Amino acid sequence: MDVFFRLCVDEAGEKLKGRAYFAVTDSVIDFTDLAMLIVQIDKICDETGFPQSFQEKRNFGTGPLKDSNRYKGIPFDKGSRDELAQKEGKVATFDVVLRSRRNTSWQGTVYQSLHKKIGDFECELDFLQIINNELVKLPC
Repeated sequence: MDVFFRLCVDEAGEKLKGRAYFAVTDSVIDFTDLAMLIVQIDKICDETGFPQSFQEKRNFGTGPLKDSNRYKGIPFDKGSRDELAQKEGKVATFDVVLRSRRNTSWQGTVYQSLHKKIGDFECELDFLQIINNELVKLPC
């Protein structure tokens, strides 16, 4: 079981803006930059418990962290992937399969919305480079 989300890019310039839709939650992430997107996706993975992080997060604040890294079972998709397939970005649309979070990084695959594989990634930086490389290819 993998976490599937659709990345809809609405603006591509100095900063990317858009939305991310997930099969395992009703939440929609509106992002104004990719750094914020990565933090929010990690948060959703922690909340659903899948893919489970391989390391506990450190806490430098007050109080203990909640049991966000505990195994919670494989979550069921709340919506159908067909519903997600109807979501489109104004500039580009990507389907992302997040397979694991080993070594505090993401591993998965990025597809174009037409199910054409673009590439595999072994960390968040690879993910960002794949998205950026595809956006650079688009006509202005």
